[in-house]
Amino acid sequence: MNILTIQLGHNATVLLMQDGEIKSVVSQERFDNIKNSSAFPRDAINWVLATNNLNSTDINNVGICSLTVFPQFFSSGTEGGTGDSRLRRAFIKAEYQAGLSKPIRLLRRFRRTWNDRQFKKAHQELLDTLWDNWHIPREKVEFIEHHVCHAYSPVAFFSTEDKDWLILTMDGMGDKYFCTVNVLSKGKVQRISNTGFEHSIGYVYSLTTKFLGMKPQEHEYKVMGLAAYAKEGYFTRTYEKVFKNVAWLKDNSLEFDSRFPLYRFEEHLRKTAVGERFDNISGSLQYFTENLVLQWVRAAIDKTGIHNVMTSGGVFMNVKLNKLIQELPEVEDVRFMPSCGDESNPVGAASVLWAKYGKSPATLPENLYWGHRFTNDEIRDFIKERELDKNYHVEYCPNIEARVAKLLSEFKVVARFAGQAEWGARSLGNRAILANPSDMKSFYTVNDQIKARDFWMPFAPSILDTDVDRYLINPKKYDATYMITAFDTKPPAHEDLRAAMHQGDHTVRPQIVTEKANPKYYRLIQDFKNITGIGGILNTSLNLHGYPLASTLDQALFTFENSGLEHLALEDYLLSK
Repeated sequence: MNILTIQLGHNATVLLMQDGEIKSVVSQERFDNIKNSSAFPRDAINWVLATNNLNSTDINNVGICSLTVFPQFFSSGTEGGTGDSRLRRAFIKAEYQAGLSKPIRLLRRFRRTWNDRQFKKAHQELLDTLWDNWHIPREKVEFIEHHVCHAYSPVAFFSTEDKDWLILTMDGMGDKYFCTVNVLSKGKVQRISNTGFEHSIGYVYSLTTKFLGMKPQEHEYKVMGLAAYAKEGYFTRTYEKVFKNVAWLKDNSLEFDSRFPLYRFEEHLRKTAVGERFDNISGSLQYFTENLVLQWVRAAIDKTGIHNVMTSGGVFMNVKLNKLIQELPEVEDVRFMPSCGDESNPVGAASVLWAKYGKSPATLPENLYWGHRFTNDEIRDFIKERELDKNYHVEYCPNIEARVAKLLSEFKVVARFAGQAEWGARSLGNRAILANPSDMKSFYTVNDQIKARDFWMPFAPSILDTDVDRYLINPKKYDATYMITAFDTKPPAHEDLRAAMHQGDHTVRPQIVTEKANPKYYRLIQDFKNITGIGGILNTSLNLHGYPLASTLDQALFTFENSGLEHLALEDYLLSK
């Protein structure tokens, strides 16, 4: 049984589940090389089918990760933004045209008008596109609500064992809502609360990111990284002036309310935040978000009596927030969905459809390596066709992990392109730029000569599972396999991982590497440890700033040729400048 699920709009992504097992997941950005691409994922669909030797007639069910389809989902590029940002702009325009005295009535009328004029037309256009290009009939296609997809994504990914779980979802907006509270019990997910997008904390974070001159729905992580440098004694005044009492959790409720529709928060910033220091704005925004979300988590635990928490949705890409959630005394166990933005919705949609049509329990994923793969023969042919040996030293290394480890021990920076590409926003070692983490010269080499990132942004470490207790303060023994949460560190980490931690607060966002999940990458780090005594390496994504993770040979070569990288390991071949 083959299930195909499709995320349209922001970071368009396609997944194939076969007989309950996830076989391939890939985002359109890995083909058009546009970060978080919103283009219709035609390339991703074709690649998933071809990679698994399937025809479209082999597909039993297709899941669309939304009830709402926007016309720009069918554009060739990303002009016009994603669906929720376009809807937000339309709401603002309509409010100004009708005056601000009756916004709720106006919003309801506008929703009906928009549904009639736009959504139904785009809905039919999608069905026509699926039929015209892949002969997928209407009866095979199901539309699944955005936050249902978010809620089911960690269910598809983690063992729920025999205990009940709270599932919390939160993002900017999806199908009218920005957050939901759900209970998972005996394999069934039941929603007990949701809050409309008018009160979206996610919008507050994204619109403040824009106000600071950065790109919303992409650069929120930069604001989070900057926030750690702000001192509470300084940003308190900014918080009081700009963020306090803008939104709140209703009494005896799991729903949020706000002083005004928060998709208009940019207007509020122009009135209150002009002249405030950028670091104080970042710090107060992070403080505002943490306080509200932690209050919400506690309230959900108190209301349900369930102390085991799963999270999904773009707000939980905030690893500093996740760190505080896992440290709450009320939380006994926590599972953060890896790369939990909209790119994870196909995972949830597949889980929904398999629960509906499957005949056995789904197979839980062991890792996130679901993308492109190239053999040594293909790489050899690529090197020959491009005549790369004329410009670079090309070396075949039967034990390339040991060769790379030796280079890292000598403070060389090496790009690693091996195995299947990882899905999601984080490098997990297969499409990575690696460096020795023990000295800040690695930080400056990678940051200034290769990545060209903002000076305040931290890098992250990949740490052997045998060295977790040596480096991390993790009393509850939470899993940290996918760089989705952060930890305080012990003194040995301040020496060994100096360049791979946040320089403001010495926290790390680690990838804990196990031999089972990635044997070759594990061996590389172990070889590095044998030379240096250090049980981790600096790992950042293989890409130039502003580009998605390099997934193909062409993209890897583009990164190599347009940066200060000196070494590129392509499977067992090493290219050196």
